[in-house]
Amino acid sequence: MIVAVPLVLVVVLLLVGVAVAAAFGLGSIVGLEMLGQDLAAAPAIMFAGVDSFPLMAVPFFLLAGTLMKDGGISTRLVRFIGSIIGRVRGSAGLTVIYASAFFGAISGSSVATVSAMGSILSPEMRRDGYPSHYIGALTAVSGTLGILIPPSIPMIVFGIATGTSIGDLFLAGISAGVLLIIALTIIHLVLTRRFPDVLTQATMTTEERDSRRLRRTFGPAVPALTLPFLILGGIYGGVFTPTEAGAVACLAAILLGFLVYRTLTVPSLSKTMREAAITTASLLIILAAGTLFSRFLTLSRASTEMAEWVAEHASNPLVFLLLANIVIAAVALFVEENTTIIILAPLLVPIAVALGIDPVHFGAIMVVNMGISLSTPPMAPNLFIAAKACDASFTQMTKPTLIFLGFGALPVLVLVTLFPDMVLFFR
Repeated sequence: MIVAVPLVLVVVLLLVGVAVAAAFGLGSIVGLEMLGQDLAAAPAIMFAGVDSFPLMAVPFFLLAGTLMKDGGISTRLVRFIGSIIGRVRGSAGLTVIYASAFFGAISGSSVATVSAMGSILSPEMRRDGYPSHYIGALTAVSGTLGILIPPSIPMIVFGIATGTSIGDLFLAGISAGVLLIIALTIIHLVLTRRFPDVLTQATMTTEERDSRRLRRTFGPAVPALTLPFLILGGIYGGVFTPTEAGAVACLAAILLGFLVYRTLTVPSLSKTMREAAITTASLLIILAAGTLFSRFLTLSRASTEMAEWVAEHASNPLVFLLLANIVIAAVALFVEENTTIIILAPLLVPIAVALGIDPVHFGAIMVVNMGISLSTPPMAPNLFIAAKACDASFTQMTKPTLIFLGFGALPVLVLVTLFPDMVLFFR
């Protein structure tokens, strides 16, 4: 009963539109008070939840993503990728998918990926005849690649929360990301057959013109193309940690913006850093509140009881993974993905390990599952951002989004769940 009251309070507050951090903070305070705990310790618990060196990678990668968008790096990447596949029917849509993967390989954020790709590519896709709601849906679901292709902020949070190797989680994310790229590509090419007028300008040009366009966009894109290799190569080569890689990404983005592309100025850099600081602050407040709520669940023995219930009903690993996916999906529909990890990962991972499930495999499952929730109402941050960036109707975006999720992202989740070797391939 003690657990039920704070849980109901959190759900009600979220449904009426209260900020996520405030909802979990109030729920935690009520729960701790009911348990007779000293509330004076709450600030220290919340601070401890964000006082982590690996967690410093989060603001760095968020800043790197914002610098890429404002510094012209993402624009050069998009132009180059578009020039490569420009003669393919529906190439503008394919550019959204592949550019999202490249952008995710630097930013680690789904929201940043959707915002950047939507603002850059939606005007071009609209000129090519794509309906606005289709553009928004494709952009929103493609944004999932931002948290699958490493570096990934949710995977960093999962690694911190469970003590799992962040490097191994990144490798698992590559496999899951490639599967999603393939799935979205197939679905997009099939769907474009419904729109006979959806042809890019490049489709109607000559091979000679396409060749000139490729040569023209390749040079400016080279510095931007080196960033993913610099970041991931440095991490796996042992040159720097994921946190240090985030700092390197920021420095590289600043240098490219000022010295190479000359699109960054001191005033614009100040605006960019302020935007990244606000985003980081809101995320860390949510993580701090999630840590406090996790402490309440532990003290109330809710975590222990949940583990015992799952262990009792999970007679084998497949049954456990099915139940875990249902629980993760149910929570992630209402709760921000990093908070979901903070709450659920410490509860579920010990059970998974006891059943012989690799924690890296379970981490990949969890992130793919939450990636689906990012485009699934009621919260659906990717959909809201895509609707704004692509000037699309949220309601009309629902149908094509469900198609991309049902025939693309969901099958990837099934494959990742049933065949662990698909995401543990690079280990």
